[in-house]
Amino acid sequence: MTSKAALRPHVLSLRLYGSVFLALVALTGVTVLTAQWNLGAWNIWLAMLIASAKAALVLAVFMHLWFDSKFLLLVLGGTLTFLAVFAGLTLMDLSWRATVDAQQATGLPRDERVYEYQRQHPGTPPLRPGLREPRTGETAH
Repeated sequence: MTSKAALRPHVLSLRLYGSVFLALVALTGVTVLTAQWNLGAWNIWLAMLIASAKAALVLAVFMHLWFDSKFLLLVLGGTLTFLAVFAGLTLMDLSWRATVDAQQATGLPRDERVYEYQRQHPGTPPLRPGLREPRTGETAH
């Protein structure tokens, strides 16, 4: 059974809301500033870290999780842990895909026939898999 004190609404001050708002604006400014720097593969990680800090502020103060039952924080923490694992695995996969096809940097495996055609015909538009070579005198469609 819950106590009556736990059911009482908690009122937060305007100063706290204003402080959180200013922190969110400042973190948005940091996001814009860091987007100007080329950190390579670390750009996405830094953006995700800043976005996570902003989300934590919103969850804690505006959604009142900081003042609510600690069980809800445990559930949220478990959910975010699984989300971080899956997002991290996806980001690691995407960061290593360019090694599959460094020339195209698409991350897609290349058909050997296409690679051989491009090697034999430098300067021509790339031939896509499944297309045939244009014959002499024939225009490509």
